[in-house]
Amino acid sequence: MDRREFLRLSGFLTMSVASAGLTACGGGDGGGTPAPGTGKVYSFPQGVASGDPKPDGIILWSRVVRNDGAAEDIKVRVQMSETADFKVLVLDTEIVTQAAWDNTIRHKVTGLKAYTTYYYRFVVGSDASTNGRTKTAPEATADLASLKFAFISCQDWTVNHWGAFDSLINEDVDFIVHLGDYIYETVGESFQTGAVEARHTTLTLPNGTATATGNGKYATTLADYRYLYKTYRTDTRLQALHAKFPMIAIWDDHEFSDDCWGDHQTYTVDNPEQADRRKAATQAWYEFMPADVVYDSTQPDFSKQITNYRDLHFGKLMHLIVTDQRLFRTDHVIPETLSPLGEVGSRYFVKQTDLQGAEAQKIAAATAATGGLYPLAATSVLGELQRGWWKQKMATSSATWKVWANEVSLLRMQVDLRAIAALGVAVPAEFQNNYILNADQWDGFNAERKDMMKFLKDNGVKNVVAITGDIHAFFAGSVMDDFDAASKTPVMVDLVTAGVSSNSFQSYFKSVVDSNPLFNPLKGLIYQGDVNTFDFYLKSFNSWIAHADSDAQGYAIVTVTPDKMATQFKKVAKVANGQAPAVPVLYTVNATVAKDTAAVTIG
Repeated sequence: MDRREFLRLSGFLTMSVASAGLTACGGGDGGGTPAPGTGKVYSFPQGVASGDPKPDGIILWSRVVRNDGAAEDIKVRVQMSETADFKVLVLDTEIVTQAAWDNTIRHKVTGLKAYTTYYYRFVVGSDASTNGRTKTAPEATADLASLKFAFISCQDWTVNHWGAFDSLINEDVDFIVHLGDYIYETVGESFQTGAVEARHTTLTLPNGTATATGNGKYATTLADYRYLYKTYRTDTRLQALHAKFPMIAIWDDHEFSDDCWGDHQTYTVDNPEQADRRKAATQAWYEFMPADVVYDSTQPDFSKQITNYRDLHFGKLMHLIVTDQRLFRTDHVIPETLSPLGEVGSRYFVKQTDLQGAEAQKIAAATAATGGLYPLAATSVLGELQRGWWKQKMATSSATWKVWANEVSLLRMQVDLRAIAALGVAVPAEFQNNYILNADQWDGFNAERKDMMKFLKDNGVKNVVAITGDIHAFFAGSVMDDFDAASKTPVMVDLVTAGVSSNSFQSYFKSVVDSNPLFNPLKGLIYQGDVNTFDFYLKSFNSWIAHADSDAQGYAIVTVTPDKMATQFKKVAKVANGQAPAVPVLYTVNATVAKDTAAVTIG
């Protein structure tokens, strides 16, 4: 094909092949292209972004609109250069954005040089986007001395602040991994009414549906989800982050619905299916994220519209394996309809004996129903097909480090109130049991976790490290082959980042023990005065956890070398008087994983 020709794929993804040494038309800086923001007819209100770096390619993203609000398909020039002045272009091609896809641009460029920095922009007539910077991945056969990346998650617009981005923009990283909760689908819920920086104004969904509490609304239509992405992307700090670094993104639950599974929401205990809403959420994510994934809007089955689990190689040093832990997930092992307290006893603060019994029953039923072929069919986070893909990628990877982009924590998090009662602490008799704190994460799907850890152990797959978000806390620790066995073997490591802004893990438990008389007697497990006691008990009952900070916001920076993975957990200060802190990072905790070990050293 002509090296400047593009192909249209999936309705609105376009593709072109880079060339060497295209002189910018008209001469000068990009051929007389105006400075960003100087145009009068068109604008790019959400900035620019790039994602999913390959050795020879990248996805470029933006959104263009007419300033008078008129809806139309718009012709856009995509330009790319190895220099920031754009005097010599490697790409200068015209595409057409479609109003039907909200005039988002998702342009795949191939034919690029490996491990090379490029600059890009979008032009319509006399109007130009801001300039973006991106970087391709190294060749799969490259011997790298080091690789550096960040991982982030959980950036609720409506609480705390996004000052973490002010710090992250100054980090020297090759790319950023976003582990989900890029948007939050609810607005005005009780957990979103705390302190927030003034620059983040109140959100109002175009449509929305009232939540069960009546306090807020949740996104329901395509217009709702688009509104959230468009509003989040107006923050200049997030725009700057996207403009500087390529991002590898996967969703978690809030891109659709809190603690979702498949197309089921969990706002009410019956967890109804909402296929149209699921499809709307999927389309909006695809429109606004620079991800190199397959999407087919014409597919009637929501679970077959998109395949966003994927893997990326960074030389011989690192293989990044990205999984989708929501679309193919089964119901929680204990449905909320079977718990008198709804989510408590089903998803949160679940008796381990109840969880084990329910999981065993489901496995027995699935084993009988499938002739023994699929015992985990009713108790899975990944689903059969994706779990098989994950095993194949892990077993065949030749990279030194296998890094798993894993949305929810693999670490066992339990609190044994029997042991606390034995120490003379007043624990009501009805609470004297061992409790799993969060059954929406891998603790709620223990059999599948054991199956996957057994696979790694039996096949001698080493140097596997999960990078995780979701839980709004920093954790680091070893993932055991069987957390319940008398003799446990560490198989891999889980590194968990706190949310960028979302309210902390500890704050949720604090709100429960403060507001629910049933749980008032357990206050001492969560806090005493101004002291966070939760971390102490988390580490006391979970010896595999090397680091816990359950009341935190921040991000993580990882430096990968052939002999170790060195991670910096960067905790940010709290919002004060409606302002993000001038110096966002409060302090840094170092977590190091040495090659051929499944342990973390803190210090």
